[in-house]
Amino acid sequence: MKLLLLLFIFPVSLFAQSIQGKVIDAQKEALAFTSIWVENTNQGTLANEDGQFEIHLKSGKNRLVFRHVGFAPRTIDVELSGQEVKRDYIVQMQEQTVSLEEVNIRALKEDPAIGIMRRMISMAPFHLKELNAYQAKAYIKGNGKITSISKLADFAFGKQLEKDAGIKVGRTYVLEAINQVDYKRPNQIKERVISNRNNLPLAMKTADAPNLRATQTNFYMPKVWGALISPVSPSAFQFYSFSYLGSFSQGGKTISKIQVRPKSFSIDLFEGELLVVEDTWSIYSLRLNFKNGNGNYQLSQQNAEFQGVWMPINYEMRANMQALGLGFTINYVTQVKSYQIQVNPGFVVKPQIIEERLDKSLAKEIDRSKIKDVQTAFNGEITRKKLKRVLKKVTKEESKTDSLAKADVSSMYEMQVDSSASKQSEAYWNEAREVPLSEAEVKGFKEADSLYVFERAKMKKDSLNTLPKFHVAQLFFGKRYNYEKDGKGNSITLDMFGGGFTPVDGFYVNRSLTLNHQLNKTDYWRIGGQVRYAFIREAINGSISFENQAAGGLHWWNLRAGSELMNFSSAKTLPMNLNSSTSLFNSVSYLSWYEKQFVQLGFRYQIRAPWLISGELEYRQRSPLSNVVDYGWYKQENRFRPNYPISSEIQDTRFVQHEQLSLGMRVTWQPGSTWRLYNSIRRLSNPENAPKVQFESQWVVGNYGFAKIGFQLDQTINLNRLGKLAYQLRYDEFLVKPQIYLDYTHFNGNELNLISSVPFGFSALPMYQFSTGNRSLVFHAKWSPRKLLYTQSQWFYLYGLREHIRFSALNKGDLDLREGYYEAAYSLQGILKAFGLEVAKPIGNWVPSQWKVSLTLPF
Repeated sequence: MKLLLLLFIFPVSLFAQSIQGKVIDAQKEALAFTSIWVENTNQGTLANEDGQFEIHLKSGKNRLVFRHVGFAPRTIDVELSGQEVKRDYIVQMQEQTVSLEEVNIRALKEDPAIGIMRRMISMAPFHLKELNAYQAKAYIKGNGKITSISKLADFAFGKQLEKDAGIKVGRTYVLEAINQVDYKRPNQIKERVISNRNNLPLAMKTADAPNLRATQTNFYMPKVWGALISPVSPSAFQFYSFSYLGSFSQGGKTISKIQVRPKSFSIDLFEGELLVVEDTWSIYSLRLNFKNGNGNYQLSQQNAEFQGVWMPINYEMRANMQALGLGFTINYVTQVKSYQIQVNPGFVVKPQIIEERLDKSLAKEIDRSKIKDVQTAFNGEITRKKLKRVLKKVTKEESKTDSLAKADVSSMYEMQVDSSASKQSEAYWNEAREVPLSEAEVKGFKEADSLYVFERAKMKKDSLNTLPKFHVAQLFFGKRYNYEKDGKGNSITLDMFGGGFTPVDGFYVNRSLTLNHQLNKTDYWRIGGQVRYAFIREAINGSISFENQAAGGLHWWNLRAGSELMNFSSAKTLPMNLNSSTSLFNSVSYLSWYEKQFVQLGFRYQIRAPWLISGELEYRQRSPLSNVVDYGWYKQENRFRPNYPISSEIQDTRFVQHEQLSLGMRVTWQPGSTWRLYNSIRRLSNPENAPKVQFESQWVVGNYGFAKIGFQLDQTINLNRLGKLAYQLRYDEFLVKPQIYLDYTHFNGNELNLISSVPFGFSALPMYQFSTGNRSLVFHAKWSPRKLLYTQSQWFYLYGLREHIRFSALNKGDLDLREGYYEAAYSLQGILKAFGLEVAKPIGNWVPSQWKVSLTLPF
């Protein structure tokens, strides 16, 4: 079971003396994962989940600061000499008391939290730029346990869970590591695993065992882990309500306690408490919860000040989850220390953000003043509006000298594991850990040690021949034979038999075989082939292909040749397996086919992150096909109609065999796209709300030549509290008009009460009838509100139900909007986690204007 891996990192300085004890609250209950910091040493540790702690100290006087979210810090002075070990310290923590100021003291008739959070949100981009670099170390520990298994899951895979994976219900599994982190602004992180240890089953250790990552998220970012909306996001006031709970003084600084509550429940929103350092508007600590359809999650973070910058020193995550009939708990904790910080010189002085509504004339004067020098712009008083302008100018100036930005790289992360990381002794861990293992974790390691010899002997016996073995059954059900090692090498994939039924084939079967040579994580050579046999047509079709991806995935080309059965429509219509079902059981075929002999060269070249060029050069010979059967198994009175579509624009859609040479080219541009590098592997990152523009052209010579150009615009707009709006606008124009129906512009129509998973399509438009040899304009828009009707219920929302409102339009010829075809639809998705229902209303004279109810499918 994959543990959730989260925040920051760090090991231990080894001293001669130590103290041990337990942290408790006023009710004498253990306080799990309390942070213990040695003042003025940049060192610290954590109590374990039972509240027990052990920390190594220098000889002489030491001042320890105990911190736990929601509790007042507790300071204890300890003096040690020689090899002294002091045990059984009982440290009792008291809940943090706060003084609740009157609202009118803040001089505004509103909750003081509003002004605090306004300034904190405006300072979040500032905090992201405070450091030029830092180094740190961390101790990270994740543990998990399957607590329950349903009868159905136990029957389905319960025995295999323990037999094959070695996972046992009730056993605690622990992963712990000591990592070194190096950060460089704006977003470069190198993480090195100095030592790691776990009690995973041996079978899982030989696989790609997970490495615990210390740097995973930052609450100053708008999104946490890419999906959850941070309480200090620029759009936070649309999603959260904030309440002032009071303040207290700590080290001469005022710490304000803010309650965070979502305005309405959602799986990407937090609820909890946020403590804010006033004047610098930094995070002091936080304790936030969220839930989704899989379980409940609790997050805690504590920060400490280093050279004027508040950095995380402790992070904790707890989860209680249910998935696939399994109940399990996960705990993840990170203790960060040994910080070495390089503060950005221009960000040493923290701006003094004024409350504009208290002095409107001063705010206007500050906003009117020009930004002469960004290095001194933070001196003195500043408004939130001007701070935003200054930070925007800083970012613009930095991008001119940022080598990564010039290469379209927005972030870079590398993780290295020392060759000796997993070879450290038990004595090493007992000394270096400093976070005592809980009783359950100690038991888990002992059980793993006792099973090690048995598992090792079994794996040695099983690995006498490590190559995949062939079995006769694999000829029918398929198999992937993997000979790769460390992401390099060869693999062979034999797909299982496929098949179906069509009027032009009768029954057919197909099979494919692929040989892959992996050069690295992204680049490969691949040779593949497929064969298809039609029993009644007594014909064999098939193709072979040669494919290569290189330059870290930037370059790709493919050479294919053979013969295939093709749909008359080039648009996405009905999936072939559904048409096989209707043909066989209802004697109704919705699709029409032709045969294509071809040689095709395709390519794709990513020039830069925002720019992609792709295309294909194809020689083809296309031949008509006729029905070889008249009906399926049932409803034989229906009879199949002839194998050519009916069109409203051309009287006869049939054609004779012909040859063509086609060249298609596409240029795709998505402004703002960047690369995220993960261990040198490129991952394309598209900015939120950015449009995607595609220009196309196709030039065909030979029989029935034609020329066509096209334009397509796609965009998803985040409407924040109102949800998301996705739309697609497509325009096609023929420079040379096509002479046969095959080369017309086709549309994503549908004639069944079943809808497949096409991003944009029509629900009631016939698949072939309104294809056109003239210009055409298509528009689709889908609004996905956060809450609408059924999704107002938290139960339905957590179950996974989502609602959508769609509008689609099609115009062709002279593009008269009054003569177009339109659809409005409402859909409810997530029924049984996979299906949905849609109710659509066609509008126009092209098809009967009546309501249509359809079942949406997950494929």
